[in-house]
Amino acid sequence: MMTNRIPKGWQIAKLKDYCEVFSGQGAPQGDGEYCRDGIPFIKAGNLEDLCRGLLENKIQKVCQDVAERYKLKLFPADTIVFAKSGMSCTKNRIYRLRGACYVVNHLACIVPEGIDAQYLTYYLKNNPPSHLIKDAAYPSIRLTDIQELEINVPPLETQKKVASILEKAEKAIEKRKKADELADKYLQSVFIDMFGDPVTNPKGWEIKSLGCICSKITDGTHKTPKYENIGVRFISAKDIKNGKIDWSNTKYININEHQTLIKRCNPENGDILFTKSGSIGAAAIVDKDFEFSLFESLALIKYDRKFIDGKYLLHFLNNPSIRSKYVASTKGISIKHLHLIDIKQLSIIVPPIEQQQIFVRFVQKIEKLKEKQEKSSQELDSLFKSLMQKAFLGEL
Repeated sequence: MMTNRIPKGWQIAKLKDYCEVFSGQGAPQGDGEYCRDGIPFIKAGNLEDLCRGLLENKIQKVCQDVAERYKLKLFPADTIVFAKSGMSCTKNRIYRLRGACYVVNHLACIVPEGIDAQYLTYYLKNNPPSHLIKDAAYPSIRLTDIQELEINVPPLETQKKVASILEKAEKAIEKRKKADELADKYLQSVFIDMFGDPVTNPKGWEIKSLGCICSKITDGTHKTPKYENIGVRFISAKDIKNGKIDWSNTKYININEHQTLIKRCNPENGDILFTKSGSIGAAAIVDKDFEFSLFESLALIKYDRKFIDGKYLLHFLNNPSIRSKYVASTKGISIKHLHLIDIKQLSIIVPPIEQQQIFVRFVQKIEKLKEKQEKSSQELDSLFKSLMQKAFLGEL
């Protein structure tokens, strides 16, 4: 939150004094309204990836005739966008446009005038607009409240200095994240060197269907349970991120309901979870001993551990060649849902367990390296937050 303690030469102003505040507009409906060569149309669901570095030209684009038909407003580069309705507005994802874009109506669009856009972006990251939400049960932020938001405004030269310092610190964090990406690419390379392409199987390994090497392949409950504030963890496809289970934002269900669900679907340490809805074809290994339950968007894979090492299977399933079989058909139409029969029929190359374990030893070394990098990343994040606090108090 903002403080009134500011240095000499700074002022406290309202956002509307330095910016125009708009809402985005309704999204064109249907895949046919989007094109390969056009102007990006940013939706609320794009913000997370954009904030992580996804290029704007990688999202859906709108051609001029569609923009004219929908009377879309083109927002210029340096417009700052964030969610203003739904649960997305609690996430505090602040993004500055790198180029001109169309923007969906669930997002607020801040067009800076007379204030450095990069400075303001960092300021909003440090003082997120989610505190303007009036009702947590129905989160939304009014444009009028955004316009009245108070900001600390130093001289323009100071704004640029602050933005430059914070940008350098943020790039250090990005480099650490890229180190993790390089480690993952290295493992993919080792996998290909040892086993060959998992689809074409050039090394002639034994091939079996996934169903033949598993004691159980099932999915979570197809009925939405009653959620509780505390209880047994309940996860879905959204909790599978970057080859791991993200336990930080799980839901909870009653223990009695959980006991009923695990009679059919009982995930245990070492099992594989596989997304069959949403971002399909992503796998993660269960790395906890506590009990939890699954929604139907996740498949549970209990493999025969005498013939398959779990981490080998994890990297096989997450291999880009395997995932591409599910993500899109030859016509480029995304598949929205996998059926259990599709998963059971997946062809798996099965090298001797000794070969798998050699690969797994590489995996374990990289995992230890990534643990150290994660600790370093957390330290960098803490330093960056501290730096932002000092920057907007004029203490740099």
